[in-house]
Amino acid sequence: QINRSEIQAFYQDNILSKCPSVFCCGSLSESDVDFLLEQSNTLYQPKFVKSGLVSFNGSFNRIDDDWADAVQTSFKVGKEVPGRKNKDTHKMLIANEILGGYFGSRLMKNIREDKGFTYGIYSRIRHFEYGSVWSVTSDIIKEKKEEALEEIFKEMNKLCHEPVSTEELELIRNYMTGSFLSNLTSPFAVIDLFKSFELAGINYQYLYDRFDQLNAINSE
Repeated sequence: QINRSEIQAFYQDNILSKCPSVFCCGSLSESDVDFLLEQSNTLYQPKFVKSGLVSFNGSFNRIDDDWADAVQTSFKVGKEVPGRKNKDTHKMLIANEILGGYFGSRLMKNIREDKGFTYGIYSRIRHFEYGSVWSVTSDIIKEKKEEALEEIFKEMNKLCHEPVSTEELELIRNYMTGSFLSNLTSPFAVIDLFKSFELAGINYQYLYDRFDQLNAINSE
């Protein structure tokens, strides 16, 4: 039901009205930087707008959109969670990694390797300006949708009530440390990290806290 004029109005009020941040990487001269700043200022049209965006705070619901001729079901299961500045945000990230954050996760082993319901299933945490969302996403054989959902909740319940083994926890420590380093192999990857911190309003202590908690966390 959204029309083009509504999108244009949103762009004018919520994008152009905000002073832009410019992130650069590579071999830049002072004149290059001056040019970028000059050009970015042309994008800025200051205007005070009271945002209508608010955090979602609702009860559990389920939305189904059935396509009769579809051969598989695409689904997303999730909820709102505490943001980056919460003291337990790193522990939550570790728990998510165990559940479905990487190729050797519990959801992968259960629903992909053991059951053969999908090529891939992942869980992730995404942080936005007005809230943070945790979700599990996959494409499942259509006839196995309910069974897959049941297995997802079963794995969640298991993670809540059964201690993670020392071996699995050590594997996660090594994986999360190694994958972080391997994701910073280019100037663009490094600037993306800086950008995410700047836009989220957090400092680099956040990274030290992540690795401190990763090294110290136990099953309980």
